[in-house]
Amino acid sequence: MKCLETLSIAVLFTTTASLAQTQGERMLPSIKQLNEKGLQEQVWKRQELSKRDRHLVTIASAIARNEPSLLKTEMNLGLDSGLTPEEINGMITHLAIYAGYGKALEASNIAQEVFNARNIDVGALIDNEPQLFAIDAKAEAARLKAVDEATGGLFEHLADDTTNVLFNDLWLRPDLTPRDRSLITVTALLANGQVGQIGFHLNKAMDNGLTATQAEEVLSHLAYYVGWPNAFSAIPVMKEVIQNRSQSN
Repeated sequence: MKCLETLSIAVLFTTTASLAQTQGERMLPSIKQLNEKGLQEQVWKRQELSKRDRHLVTIASAIARNEPSLLKTEMNLGLDSGLTPEEINGMITHLAIYAGYGKALEASNIAQEVFNARNIDVGALIDNEPQLFAIDAKAEAARLKAVDEATGGLFEHLADDTTNVLFNDLWLRPDLTPRDRSLITVTALLANGQVGQIGFHLNKAMDNGLTATQAEEVLSHLAYYVGWPNAFSAIPVMKEVIQNRSQSN
């Protein structure tokens, strides 16, 4: 089979169905059945998350876990489902921080292939002087206090970069909404088993508009993509966040 880059764009990239079919042709029968019966006919049709959100977290998990085959397919399907090239570019940059620079480089290579096949001008995706979102002063003060308590006055450069690179720059860029950034951050933590960091970021996600029902469905959806052990390991901390917020409302 010819590689995706050399086939006709008109055949491959105009509908999500054609891409799903191409992907299915490469699967062993048992995996194909899991994809069709478990994922496509059930998980992806649930109403608790939009299709856009499902592509967002699936792309993020593929970046975080460095899964190039899935990532290429999901980037194309995500673009067909409403994600923009600017958003995908923003996701890769964001996950360079939360999943690792090397994984972001691999994702960048795949994005270049996908964008080139669609005649998307990569150079036009960068705004060198973006209008950053305003800082939430109360939330930032609480975060600074938490970082200070965690570091105990040590690890000065890490603490400074957390403020200057992450929360006073990356998190304020307009190529992704705050909710989207929170969603892909929680996804990256789930994908890599970083349970200890989920509580802070799930609270932040819900502050940014993610509902409890959506949070539960994110975990159910991602169980297929990051593995059941990672999903079940996250249940205690996610349950605590959701229940505490429910009791405080």
